[in-house]
Amino acid sequence: MKKSEAYRLIALMRQIWHNYRPEDDDAEAGKWIHFLGQYDFVQVQAGLDRYAVSERTGFAPTPGQLLGCIVPDNELTPVAAWSLVSKAIRNSGYNYAEEYAKLPASVQRTVGHPEQLRAWALSETFNESQVQAQFTRAYQAEVEWARRLQLLPPSTQRVLKTELEESPRGRLYGNTQKAEQIEEQVGKAAGPMPEAAKRKLEAMRKP
Repeated sequence: MKKSEAYRLIALMRQIWHNYRPEDDDAEAGKWIHFLGQYDFVQVQAGLDRYAVSERTGFAPTPGQLLGCIVPDNELTPVAAWSLVSKAIRNSGYNYAEEYAKLPASVQRTVGHPEQLRAWALSETFNESQVQAQFTRAYQAEVEWARRLQLLPPSTQRVLKTELEESPRGRLYGNTQKAEQIEEQVGKAAGPMPEAAKRKLEAMRKP
């Protein structure tokens, strides 16, 4: 986002929230560039639209709130993510490790480990509709978790991402102790957790 586009963002927020009155437009534009300059203006504007239709406070967003509404360009929809998993399952009778390695990181974290693909591929009672529904819920929570991590300081992000990657299980079949530890750390660093993130952690606790 360019500085000229930051002024457009300020103008849009003035139109939507009449109580939004920055004292210094130059300083305000600099603030938005500092926090959101790495994003394309189209992404920022789409994020503002998402915030505007969901907020109930009557106030313009903070940088952190708007950042939480921005969807990265490379973020897969749940349908697209499951399509990759479904294809991987069909080829995972013997090549499960290779198929797992082909999946995007967010999908890998949701599935958990290569052996899960093999278990699905070889299961005689595999119900694709049921597993897809479970995967979709877990993947949506994973995406929201990733967005929430973006709001934390870089050093905190690195620590939590490392702990998530080292967890022995993924979002579908989780680790109770790890889930509790991460929930506590993120809660201290970023305040109350979204409901979807709480549901994901509960899912991680289930055997």
